[in-house]
Amino acid sequence: MCGIVGYIGAEQAAPILLDGLSRLEYRGYDSAGVAVFDAQAGALAVHKAKGRLQVLSDQLHGGATLNSTVGVGHTRWATHGAPSDVNSHPQVSRSGKIAVVHNGIIENYTELKAFLMAQGVPFTSETDTEVVAQLIEYFYDGDLLQAVGRVLRRIQGAYALGILCADCPGQLVAVRKDSPLILGYGQGCNFIASDVTAILRHTRRVGYMEDGELAVLTREGIQCYNHLIQPIEKEITTVDWEIDAAEKGGYEHFMFKEIMEQRFRVPCEVENDVNCAGLAESVSGAAKGCDPALILTVGTGIGGCIVVGGKVFRGSGNSACEVGYMHMEGSDFQTLGAASILSRKVAEWKKDPAGTWNGYRIFEEAEKGDALCVRAIDEMTDVLGMGIANICYVINPEIVVLGGGIMAQEEYLRGRIERAVEKYLISSIASGTRIAFAKHKNDAGMLGAFYHFIQKQTKKDEIR
Repeated sequence: MCGIVGYIGAEQAAPILLDGLSRLEYRGYDSAGVAVFDAQAGALAVHKAKGRLQVLSDQLHGGATLNSTVGVGHTRWATHGAPSDVNSHPQVSRSGKIAVVHNGIIENYTELKAFLMAQGVPFTSETDTEVVAQLIEYFYDGDLLQAVGRVLRRIQGAYALGILCADCPGQLVAVRKDSPLILGYGQGCNFIASDVTAILRHTRRVGYMEDGELAVLTREGIQCYNHLIQPIEKEITTVDWEIDAAEKGGYEHFMFKEIMEQRFRVPCEVENDVNCAGLAESVSGAAKGCDPALILTVGTGIGGCIVVGGKVFRGSGNSACEVGYMHMEGSDFQTLGAASILSRKVAEWKKDPAGTWNGYRIFEEAEKGDALCVRAIDEMTDVLGMGIANICYVINPEIVVLGGGIMAQEEYLRGRIERAVEKYLISSIASGTRIAFAKHKNDAGMLGAFYHFIQKQTKKDEIR
């Protein structure tokens, strides 16, 4: 899970991007970056830094050093490639003409990367996102929107994209499929963001992108398109709540919010996909009628939230997955338990090139009896069980719901995870905690339907 923000207008872009990213840092904490168009140089200027957002902000003096009126920003939760300056977003094409920020996963990036490398395209990072930037440039012939459309017909997975092109400094392109992305409509300026709180200081008029949609932003307006690149009209919603109310998580006073955070070790925000997944499962899914409930989305990375008394509490300030002190042996839960690490581990053990293995192939081979694949899965489920047990000691949930990509392997994993949790829990707690898999397909797929239900059918003060 990563955070995206984009701006095009008349003001200096970098300070706006950094401010927006500061409200999205719960979505990613290991690195951050921005790309802006430098009119004097006639090229994109990209700045990235490993570590918390403050590292990047200090390097850029709060954005004051970048004189540009259009740009994109990103805060990262590492999946493909370790946290580093090189692997941070934005990722750029070989010429530096295209810059891309991305939230999600490109499932067929290894095949696309192999194709591009065969055409002589060099790669500098370990990320799946660089494939998108390189592929856009490969197809680009002067029409950015058409090039993006050709790329979308070839990539598979879940993604929200923000795209800049040095040849088109008056445009910002946005794309959404299975990852949240909103449009912000300002006066002489427009925005994209993963979360409405990132742009609420600047505009209250927002539009929610649907799966398969594209948008071209200019200073003057936003034109949306369907997956066939046909123009469509977008419904605009006016946000009628204050940003401090959002940041207070629905509580009347910050002091009460802080008390709740100290009790559960978790901040209280609703506007992100993992939390919406938790709310969905508690209202109409596997956790319906259960209180408290722990919801974990496990796939390329791991996210978590807790639902207590109808209120959603997300992960700690450092990571959405460090719920209830799941920090273990010098490495956090996401690093130890994520499926992306599973793939990397199997490739290392088998001495295969990076990207050779993915979760689906590992489970397929494990079912056939491949000892290394079975061992890797057992290690992952053991860590998952340890992490769940740590949370259970803090909140003693009635149910633990597992969603996300892990659901594809429910039959294979259910017994293993249950045994791993029992291994680390005392019997009195283990007997009162049920393990279940999510009713909804996955957190991202659920989000499109349920997020709009929340926005349109439920009052804000009822869901906080």
